Amino acid sequence: MNYITVAQAAEKWGISERRVRDYCANGRVTGARIKGNKWVLPETAEQPERKNSGKKISPLTDALSEAVMTCISNSVYEYVKVNFTYHSVATDGISVTLKQVQKGFADRKFNLLLPDINTDDTLTAANHFLCIDKVIEEYREPLSVDMVRELHSALGIMTERYQKNTRSYDGYRTFDCKVGNRKATAPERIYKELPALIEQYESKEIITLEDILDFHYRFERIRPFAENNGLIGRLLIFKECLRNSITPFIIDISDRQRYFDGLDKWERDRRELIDLCLDAQVNFSGFIKI
Repeated sequence: MNYITVAQAAEKWGISERRVRDYCANGRVTGARIKGNKWVLPETAEQPERKNSGKKISPLTDALSEAVMTCISNSVYEYVKVNFTYHSVATDGISVTLKQVQKGFADRKFNLLLPDINTDDTLTAANHFLCIDKVIEEYREPLSVDMVRELHSALGIMTERYQKNTRSYDGYRTFDCKVGNRKATAPERIYKELPALIEQYESKEIITLEDILDFHYRFERIRPFAENNGLIGRLLIFKECLRNSITPFIIDISDRQRYFDGLDKWERDRRELIDLCLDAQVNFSGFIKI
């Protein structure tokens, strides 16, 4: 039997190499095997069907994707970039105002010289702009450890916090900590628990809003990195809503405590967080007219 490389399969199927590797790792390509330290696939292998395939691309996803690819602004794209960035970074306690985020979008940059703004906070907000583009561009891709790590790296570009906390463990957290009143995953277990969580999630044939929120809760419980876990988690929520034809949403800073309470209660009562997100979907739909 003749075999082809991941790169050749990606070109043949018109998808990313990462997605081909994920198909192989999840046993979705018959006959795929590891040769040396790399995957190879039978020359005759066919691309697996995407989960939830057959769903139409929504007008919102189409508009966002077009804005990213053509580097043009529109009201939908600007609304998402500005409001998602401001409310998400503010939820994590990052000190950037809505006006500064609006100006950053308009200028395509942030003023890093303002004396009353923490430079790391400003850089993180600017990096979040880039991460929104990334999740829009890759919304069809399955979740993977590589994707999570790439978002972590992208959010940390040029910040002192990132440089300080990524000296070992490939950027994973190296110290014990708590999430709310509970201990987060021990550092030495992150390597096993994060891939296992992603594999469990990706094994689902149909993904619902509740599945996405359950993944978010468990990701935040693992808390794989020293910083920006909440930002990464909410970026993944937005991406997975787009991927699964679910109305996305932005959690408003005014709902910060309700959001944290919902995460804290998730294992015994899922309704609070689900209701918050359903309300946020209604608010999002009211602003986005497509």
